[in-house]
Amino acid sequence: MVKNYNTVGYFLLYCKYIRFFDQLQRNSLIQYFTDNYYRGLVTVPEVKLYKNNEKAWVAEIWLAEELFNYLHPFIFEDLFKKKLTKDQFQVLFEIIQVYSSEDLRKEFHFKQFLNTYKSSCSYQRKTKIKQYFIQYLFMLQKQKKINEQVLLLPSNQVYQINKLTTSHLSKNKTIVAFEYIHIKFM
Repeated sequence: MVKNYNTVGYFLLYCKYIRFFDQLQRNSLIQYFTDNYYRGLVTVPEVKLYKNNEKAWVAEIWLAEELFNYLHPFIFEDLFKKKLTKDQFQVLFEIIQVYSSEDLRKEFHFKQFLNTYKSSCSYQRKTKIKQYFIQYLFMLQKQKKINEQVLLLPSNQVYQINKLTTSHLSKNKTIVAFEYIHIKFM
């Protein structure tokens, strides 16, 4: 039996697209929990793949408006190249939300963010979340998106990002970073 290669080739390509879009939608639910509040956000609610009138493949991807309005994820280097855990994605999404504000002063209300996790969240998991937060701030600093020093509140202490530890985050409520501005005079 002779198979039509084009049909088999398109089918295999179609299967690859489906696997890609499945991975895109997997873990796309962001949940915020507090004692008084719950919010769930599906960041990629719909994906379509179809052939148009010219027989070309067209992909339509719907994004949550909250995610679509943040242009910065597309200028951050290397943050979305590997598969992220749910906690990594939520920390990164929080950082992007704050970073996307127009103010040069970026206030990361870390304690408030950490309180969105259920009270049953283990100590080890909260420590790992703090490590992710520090790791992403360090990456932004290396990419010259934020300055190398941060202000910790309410202690009013200034620290180099590369010297931050999880205990610093445990003792403070807010991390204040400043967007890096490079001004070149001609």
